[in-house]
Amino acid sequence: MTMKLMGANRLLLNTLLEQDLLQEAEVPELLEQFSRAGGRLADFVLDSAILSEFELLQFYEQKYGYKIANFSMLERIDPETIRVIPANLAQLQMVIPFKEIGSELHLAFLEPPDLAGIQSMKGLAGREVVVYLAPREVLRWAIAKHYPELYLTPADPSSLSDPFENRIGYRLIAEGLLTRQQLEEALLERTPGKAGRTGELLLRMGYIAEDDLYRSLAAQLKIPFVKIPPEYQIPPEVARLLTQAEVQRYQCVPVFADEQSITMLSSEPSVLPELEVLFKRNLSLMLSTPTQIKFLSRQLEPDVPPLLRVLGQQGKLGFEDRAKVLEAAQASNLEQVLEQHLDSATLEFARQSLPSDQVIPISEPWELSFSGRLAHTLAEQLGATYVDPNEDPPDASLQHLIPEKIMRQYLLFPYRQTDQGLQVLMTDPRNIFALNELEALLEQPIEAVMADRLEIERFIEAASQLEPIELEEIVPVSESLEQMLRRLIRDELKDFRIKLLEDLRS
Repeated sequence: MTMKLMGANRLLLNTLLEQDLLQEAEVPELLEQFSRAGGRLADFVLDSAILSEFELLQFYEQKYGYKIANFSMLERIDPETIRVIPANLAQLQMVIPFKEIGSELHLAFLEPPDLAGIQSMKGLAGREVVVYLAPREVLRWAIAKHYPELYLTPADPSSLSDPFENRIGYRLIAEGLLTRQQLEEALLERTPGKAGRTGELLLRMGYIAEDDLYRSLAAQLKIPFVKIPPEYQIPPEVARLLTQAEVQRYQCVPVFADEQSITMLSSEPSVLPELEVLFKRNLSLMLSTPTQIKFLSRQLEPDVPPLLRVLGQQGKLGFEDRAKVLEAAQASNLEQVLEQHLDSATLEFARQSLPSDQVIPISEPWELSFSGRLAHTLAEQLGATYVDPNEDPPDASLQHLIPEKIMRQYLLFPYRQTDQGLQVLMTDPRNIFALNELEALLEQPIEAVMADRLEIERFIEAASQLEPIELEEIVPVSESLEQMLRRLIRDELKDFRIKLLEDLRS
């Protein structure tokens, strides 16, 4: 007699069939083995290595829209939020409430709930719920940690298997680069208003060297870590692929290219999918430190001409085509080169899209820059607050709250801490991506206050001034710099493959 599956077990079986991880003819045998083992079908499938937990959760995320709750999201939960779901029900249903945003309660489940389960949670919480899925070891640990009345012993966080988050602090302890006391001190800083990724906190507190941190991250991510000699010069045709402004956004700098691929150094690999769609060639990614990324970016142009920037925003000119245009424009007029690459209608539309000082009406004769008048007018249209940060400067004690990368990416700066939340200087309060990311990072409400773009940039630059970079002593070499880079990358890849094989054998 064939075993009948319901709910999440049926959904998982369908997943295995859709992904060709299981054939119809194999289903009876699998169900027979599962009936003898009992429990959840997901546990049986994972323990049998039919697919990994990462693959399973990623499939649920992509096909059904479920978000993933990782270790950091469940590490610190407000006790008031925990009390929304009683302990016995949390253990029985394998679910934990971990965040409240407005009228929504965010819940992490072990497996996809059915409609009846979602409705019961809505009734219990008295509000809308947002469903997340969590890795099984992480969820079990979180329930044991946040419901002490269950008398469960939480596992050691360093022993947990979280396929969606590598807990860098515990790895650094295992490598002898950090003490547990130092990690605990850093985690105490991750309170509302002082949030930040663990690695960034450890760097800020001086507990770990930048090279050690990013070398360990590279090992976790299974990508090579590279430090390029300071005398290396990026080839001109490669340097034209990105500008300094774009490096600040993507935290990547191109260092080498051939006909098939472009080698990028990055301190933030998560932006790679976003960057890949902008290039025709494959991107070969290697990890490096933010300091080296910033140092190498000085060889790039600060920005591109406004007309090229507008064409890029309109999707008419990709990064590689733009580099070819800039190269050709060295021996000719930019407009003439563009006329050879684009039709006249596209060029004329781009010219009309260029900003003009004449298009911004102002109701008061303030002595504002163009960008200041733009922000002031937009604030009036949206009913938002506009401030002049020169007359009422930001609170300097808040500068550390937001990482420089995010300030540059969204062009914003912390302004005032109020009882209602954090006020942030912005050029456009409609940027919900920036507001959502800040609320998740800082774990508090964010209020957008509009200001002159130039003033925001000035505050970011002032806050991000680094100590002069101490370069290693330059040693004369007999090989060309291009040969040096090729050799360096080849050696790093060789060491990386050897280490990976050793890990697999062990």
